[in-house]
Amino acid sequence: MPESHLPCGIADQVIAVRFFKDGKEAKSRSAGSTSWTIGNVRTVQKTYSVEEKLDKADIEVEYWTDLEAVDVPVNAEAGLGL
Repeated sequence: MPESHLPCGIADQVIAVRFFKDGKEAKSRSAGSTSWTIGNVRTVQKTYSVEEKLDKADIEVEYWTDLEAVDVPVNAEAGLGL
């Protein structure tokens, strides 16, 4: 199973990790994560399960920075559909 060791600030902002073999995305899913702190250093380890064997792969990591909460006005109507 592939594992990633990322700096804590980035690890907390990771949205998706994708694995590519010959340009085609391999099916994968998160298989768990763990973190620990020693002194002032925090380590985050994320593990992924990939459906096919990958001897070699390109890995794409998507993460967001500068996240902020915003209020978005929404008008919605709901009904029973009867």
